[in-house]
Amino acid sequence: MNINIKKYLIYENIITFLFILYLFFLSKKGGDSKYRVGFALSILGFIQFYKNKFNINDKVLKLSFISGVLYTVFISIVYYFTEDKNNKLEYFLSISYFSIIFSIFISQLKICDNLKKYLPIGIVLITLPGMYYGVKDAIKWHHTLHYYRINGANYTTIYAGEVGLYLIIGIIFLFFCKKWYSKLFISLYIFTNGLLIYFCKSRNATITIFLALVVLLFIRYLNNIKKAILYSILLITLLFVGLSLAKDSKYISRIGNLASIEKIKKDKRTPIYIHGTEKIKENIIKGEGFYPYLNKGYHVKETGEKIPHFHNNFLELCISHGVFTTFFYCIYFILITIYFVKNIVTNKLYSYLALGGIIFYQAYGLFDSSIYMTKFTDLTFLLITLGIINTRKSTNNL
Repeated sequence: MNINIKKYLIYENIITFLFILYLFFLSKKGGDSKYRVGFALSILGFIQFYKNKFNINDKVLKLSFISGVLYTVFISIVYYFTEDKNNKLEYFLSISYFSIIFSIFISQLKICDNLKKYLPIGIVLITLPGMYYGVKDAIKWHHTLHYYRINGANYTTIYAGEVGLYLIIGIIFLFFCKKWYSKLFISLYIFTNGLLIYFCKSRNATITIFLALVVLLFIRYLNNIKKAILYSILLITLLFVGLSLAKDSKYISRIGNLASIEKIKKDKRTPIYIHGTEKIKENIIKGEGFYPYLNKGYHVKETGEKIPHFHNNFLELCISHGVFTTFFYCIYFILITIYFVKNIVTNKLYSYLALGGIIFYQAYGLFDSSIYMTKFTDLTFLLITLGIINTRKSTNNL
């Protein structure tokens, strides 16, 4: 066998092995092994990027990469001058190098077609441990589920975001399954995650799941807006019918708090957003430092609470990192969304997965700081990476 082909096959198998290893560590709760493997993959991606002379053919993708790099530069500067950096390292890595930079470099790797064919199964498998913790929690507290909110061995708000993304992934997969047993498995997967969301009693996850699905419908039917509106109405009707049939009064009352302006004004998050808006003005250029209220908390006098963040991605970024970091963060997501919408015809499954991840992640971030939810962030950027990654025909059997 030609020496060059041998080297190529070894290189290909190393990438495949590392990618599978990364998925395995991503499925586990906590730990930094995923970052070590991710770093190794990023190095290989950077080498490939360098060999290609940093050439990117698509202008929208190129601009999104540039804005992503600028965002990372600005947030790194803020982090460098932040006190107590060690306690905040995982959060920093998750929303900078192992999100956007990870996505940029690894998208340059050419993963073989055989591996990509089984990646949907891999994505589902890495979510199963998270589902297991929720099911275990629900079984343990089954006598008190009328008021107890399951948390999957985590905070309820964080767990609800993760499970909400699992549900979005499952719904998208359902439309691409061709065999009956695959449809049956994914239907059970969707049903289980739907129950977990219900037991979380998360109004944020409930609303943003339906919001993400409505946006995806409008993207799917860009050329037939009437059909998009019709399906959206049916979806929203389904939401209200489901809520009316639900017997969990606490869940209903939490959703009901969003039913009127007066109730929204009395909601605990409303004064938090008002305080956050005022805080932006105090240090609009450079911000207050990375995750400034993680340890000391911010006192909200109206509720008497001390909060670690301001329950909104964009408020939190402006307060912590300043206007420039927030600007490039927004530009990155706007451009990468446009890129996937443009390429949805040629790369349907992974484009829809990426769009579903982006829309749900940012919609959830309107009511909570999803940027600090590391597993949620890691999985979202994995979907983005898979959406833009290049593939080639495999030269060996895996």
